[in-house]
Amino acid sequence: MKYDLILFDLDNTLLNYKQAEIEAIEEMRQWLNIDVNPALYHETYKRINNQLWTDFENGLVDLKTLKSKRFRDMAKHFVYKCDAEECGNKYQEFLSKKAFPVDGMYEILDKLHDKATLAIVSNGLAKVQYNRINLAKLDKYFPHVFLSEEIDAMKPERTYFEKVFDALDWKEHHKAIIIGDNLNSDIKGGKNFGIKTCWVNLFDKENKSDIVPDYVVNSLYELDDILL
Repeated sequence: MKYDLILFDLDNTLLNYKQAEIEAIEEMRQWLNIDVNPALYHETYKRINNQLWTDFENGLVDLKTLKSKRFRDMAKHFVYKCDAEECGNKYQEFLSKKAFPVDGMYEILDKLHDKATLAIVSNGLAKVQYNRINLAKLDKYFPHVFLSEEIDAMKPERTYFEKVFDALDWKEHHKAIIIGDNLNSDIKGGKNFGIKTCWVNLFDKENKSDIVPDYVVNSLYELDDILL
C-alpha cells in the first residue's frame, strides 16, 4: 500500500450525488405541485444551491441559512409561496433516500478496507449523509465518518483536517491521501494540509483553477494504480 490513511469524500466520489439531486428535486417539485418544466426547475435549483455551498465553504453562510435559503430563493424565482424551513426539511428527507454507488465503488473498497485506515470526510448534512451511507452499506468499510456539521469545521479549512487527524491520532502526513471531486474543498484543502490529493473527475470537468491535484482519475477503477 502506498498510503495507510485514505480519506474519501462522499458525494460524486463514492455516491452519485448528481443523480440523487435530480431525483430528489423532482420529488420536491411534485410535492410542491409546481407547474414548471422539470429540467428548468432542477437547473435553477442547482445554480442557487451550488452558489450557497460555495458561500458555505468560504464561510459566508452557515448551514442553517443554507438549508432554508435555497428554497426561499427558488420560491422567489418561480413566484410561489412556501415555508422555506419546511421545504428544506422535506428536501433532506427525499435526498437522504438516494444512495447510488459510483461504478467501481464496492470493488475498490473491498480491496482497501483491510489494508488501510479508511474515513469519509464530507461537508454534507449529517441527517442526509448518515442515511445514505447506511443505505449504500458503506458503514462496513468506514469505521470513521467526519461531517463538517458535527466537528464544527469544514473543508477546505485547515481546522477541519486538524480535527480529523487528531481524532485518528494520525501523525504521518506523507502516508495519507484525500480522494474527492471538489477541487476547492477536497484538493485545495488536502494540499494546504500537506497530504497527497486525488481529484475524482467523473463528469470530465475542465480544471480552470490554479489547483493542481497530485493525481486525477475519471473512474474509481483507476484508483488501483494509485493506491495499490
